[in-house]
Amino acid sequence: MKATVGLGISAKISFGFLLVLALVGVICGVAVVSLGNLRTSFTDYSAMVTQASKAARFQAELLNTSIAMKHFVISGEDESRKEVLARIETTKSLLDSLAAETVDAERRGIAEALQVDLDAYRAAFQELVDMQRVRSQAMGRLSTAGPLFNENMTTMMQTADSLNMDQLAYDLGIVLQNYMRAQSDVQNFLMTSDPGSMRIGGSGLAITREQFQNRTNDFTDATLKWLSGEAAQQLDEYMSAFEQGKRAIVARDDILDKKLDPLVPKMSEAAATFITTTETAQTQLGEHTLSRVADARLITLMASALAVVLGLAATWIVGGMIARPIVAMTKAMTTLAEGDTAVEIPAANRRDEVGRMAAAVEVFRKNMERTAALDAEREEERRRNEEEQRLMMRSLADDFERTVATTIGKVADASAQLGGTAQTMSGSAERAGEQTAAVAAAAEQTSNNVQTVASAAEELSASIAEIAQQVGQSADIATSAVEEAGRTNELVQSLGEASSRIGEVVSLINAIAGQTNLLALNATIEAARAGEAGKGFAVVASEVKGLAGQTARATSEIETQIGMVQSATRDAIGIIQTIAGRIGQLNEIAAAIAAAVEQQGAATREIARNVNQAATGTREVSSSIKLVHETAAATGDAAEEVLESARSLSQEAENLQKLTRSFLDQVRST
Repeated sequence: MKATVGLGISAKISFGFLLVLALVGVICGVAVVSLGNLRTSFTDYSAMVTQASKAARFQAELLNTSIAMKHFVISGEDESRKEVLARIETTKSLLDSLAAETVDAERRGIAEALQVDLDAYRAAFQELVDMQRVRSQAMGRLSTAGPLFNENMTTMMQTADSLNMDQLAYDLGIVLQNYMRAQSDVQNFLMTSDPGSMRIGGSGLAITREQFQNRTNDFTDATLKWLSGEAAQQLDEYMSAFEQGKRAIVARDDILDKKLDPLVPKMSEAAATFITTTETAQTQLGEHTLSRVADARLITLMASALAVVLGLAATWIVGGMIARPIVAMTKAMTTLAEGDTAVEIPAANRRDEVGRMAAAVEVFRKNMERTAALDAEREEERRRNEEEQRLMMRSLADDFERTVATTIGKVADASAQLGGTAQTMSGSAERAGEQTAAVAAAAEQTSNNVQTVASAAEELSASIAEIAQQVGQSADIATSAVEEAGRTNELVQSLGEASSRIGEVVSLINAIAGQTNLLALNATIEAARAGEAGKGFAVVASEVKGLAGQTARATSEIETQIGMVQSATRDAIGIIQTIAGRIGQLNEIAAAIAAAVEQQGAATREIARNVNQAATGTREVSSSIKLVHETAAATGDAAEEVLESARSLSQEAENLQKLTRSFLDQVRST
């Protein structure tokens, strides 16, 4: 601090501010370092959250991949294979990203081990695909050889039956039955990989092959020999395809059991371990971050407290260095101002602004000493000047009184004239306000009436629109009724045609009844000729004749009823056509009404629009009149204010005249 004694006041103040700024800079540096540490912690925490999320997604994708792989094993479809490979690629991309982003050595080791296991999973799946392809080939061979063997065995049985070789046909049927049982077990094994079905199917095929050879070795018929040779080749092909499929399925299941299935839980557990360690690291990082926040807060508070203490100390020291000499200088200047020129001026030897101020005050002190010597001379001169001034002031007062009296008279006349003008303006403004109020009321009434007409026009337009809608619906209903009447007419015409066809059928029945009656008559005649032998036949002929008569009467009654139906049908057709015509006319009338209503609606909408425009104009006129009324009122108020100002001016003129007289009396008395 001793080095600052010779400095100027500005330098000392600058030193104090620089010290405070340095302390603020230290606090800011501490805050920046603390925030940087927190940013690093939050960045690491965010990265851990992302890694845990990717590990969880890896688990989910791994499960989806396993499910898709099981579906491929069951279906064998190429789309399922592509889906599995696509999911493996998705899982691999997640895992590669996870391994690249992981910095921790332990978790990175887990991610790299997962990459190795996933590559092994993909390679094992490719082996499974190869075995599945071999299985599909075997199933294709089985589906070809099986039906051919079945067909040849059936042909051999038919041939043996045609050659009356019943025992051979029976034995071949037993062979075919055993084959079909074995085929069922083979198919079940190929679909379910059931070991029992594999064993039973294989033994069944071996028994079928042995039985087939025992029954086909001694054929003498050429056809049977040829058929047995073809069937033997097809059975051998079927058994070879079964062995191929069996090996493929066993190998596929071995890949599933020993490679693919163990890898999925292993990778899932590793991913779970990765997630657990990541969450543990997150917890530790969170606690560490909270500790850092607490430390940063403590350091900031300590730095702030230190800055406050140092700032106060610097303020006290620098303020004292500046204020103490200035206080002493102020006391000396106060004493000097009281007239004591013997006071000692402090800090005269300082090299700063206070020293220069002391030198200036010393000059003032010396000047005051010289001024005291001149005061006596000035006192004598003052007395002479006062006498001369008194005489001159009396003369000036007389002249001023005359001038002010003239001016005040003119002001009084002007204020009186201004008051009369203001009264005239106030009366005119009041009358204008009354007229504008009346006009505004009339305009407001007109606006309300126009608004009422506009509302009525809008309601009329809405009613016309509703009428148009109802008329349109009536037209639609009429059109629909015309169509329904047309369809009814067609149905009734069809009914007439059907009754005509029924009449034709009745005529045919009537003709048949007539022929039956003739035949019964002829039968009666022949029975009479036959005598006793034809009595029974005569009774039957009599019954037939009676039935023919009843049929004729029934058909006659039916013809009568059909005639009535046809007549009613023709009448109904005529009535329906008349109704359709009337409905058509009603439809035309409704269309005309709809057109007229539409025109009336357009006219009404135009009226409503014009009335709305008139209402808008009326409202604007009303607003303008209100503005004029307000302006007239403002003019009246202004006139009142002018009148009041004129009255006040007149009063002030009188007061001025009184004050002037008082002032002049005082001037003359001095």
